[in-house]
This record gives sequence, C-alpha cells and structure tokens, in this order.
Amino acid sequence: MVRTAVAQAAAMAARHPRRIAAAVLTVLAGFGVTAIAIAPLAPDAADLPRRMVTEVVEPEAIAPNWRHWLGMS
Repeated sequence: MVRTAVAQAAAMAARHPRRIAAAVLTVLAGFGVTAIAIAPLAPDAADLPRRMVTEVVEPEAIAPNWRHWLGMS
C-alpha cells in the first residue's frame, strides 16, 4: 500500500514537474509576504525592557592536573 502510494507520487512528479515547482514557489512566496506583513506589528527592540544578569563564575582548579589531562604524565 505504501509502495503504491510512493510509486503514484513519483509518477505524478515525473508528469508534472513544473506544476510542483510552481506550487512550491507559491507557498514560499506566501510565507515571504506573510513575514513582511506581520513584521511592522512586532514591538520595537529598543522599547523592550532590558536586564543585566551578572554571576560570579569560579573555575575549577585544573592547574595542578593539566599535564594529566593532556596525557603528559
């Protein structure tokens, strides 16, 4: 059943390559038009609230073991 559907889809694609390309192009153009249409509705990035998060990061003590990790011991 799946093989039959795949074979039929392949045969249809072989018979109508330009129509398939036109359909894909139409869908992609529709996505592009939609993106351009809703872009002005988004808030301005300069007006969005900003927060600065700071955190102290303590590195692990790897200095005594660096030769071991590099396989030099």
